[in-house]
Amino acid sequence: MKLDVVEQKNINEMKNLKAQFHPHFLYNTLDSILHLNDNKKSEDVEKMIVALSKFFRSSISTERNIIPLKEEIEHVKSYLLIQKIRYSNRFTYHFEIDESLMDFQVLKLGLQPIVENAILHGLNPEKDDNNIIIRTVKDKDFVYVEVENNGYGITEQDIEKIYKGFLDKKSSKHIGLNNINQRLQLYYGEQSKVSIISEPDEYTIVRMAFPINRGESI
Repeated sequence: MKLDVVEQKNINEMKNLKAQFHPHFLYNTLDSILHLNDNKKSEDVEKMIVALSKFFRSSISTERNIIPLKEEIEHVKSYLLIQKIRYSNRFTYHFEIDESLMDFQVLKLGLQPIVENAILHGLNPEKDDNNIIIRTVKDKDFVYVEVENNGYGITEQDIEKIYKGFLDKKSSKHIGLNNINQRLQLYYGEQSKVSIISEPDEYTIVRMAFPINRGESI
């Protein structure tokens, strides 16, 4: 079936957005592996190499923009294992995933950047109980995949600035929530979006909304 111009443009833009993930994570991880090796921490070196291999294998393994939730979860597990070692166990993480949703179709490479933000901007060095939760929530219309951290939190004013940034197409060329929100709406339409719930100095939840009628029918 021949694609119309708009659909082809959307497909091309999806590919471009997915390709915008910077290589800094790879470089930093390789530096960490070298550091661990110098300090004779062979067990951590092995864990990081295996996790890094799985991480990049799942990143480039398919051209699909939409994948089962279980594949996206495995991808994030590899990422979190690497970061937990890199950050010297400064945070913990756990999953609260509805097992019945494991085959539900979600955006590929959407969850990892949100987890990355939770680590880079949510960890509070003054706390010894930094924690990240990845969970699913379902109502009659949507499946929500969300990431919660108990770090600094975000003010209402800053959340509004983030939402306004979603309207700025130039910001979509950067890794972050703008990118994910744009990809969600390209594939699922305006009903699907990124939302943020936060209480300063308490918690931040970043949530992706997936329409049930799309995620179950793909």
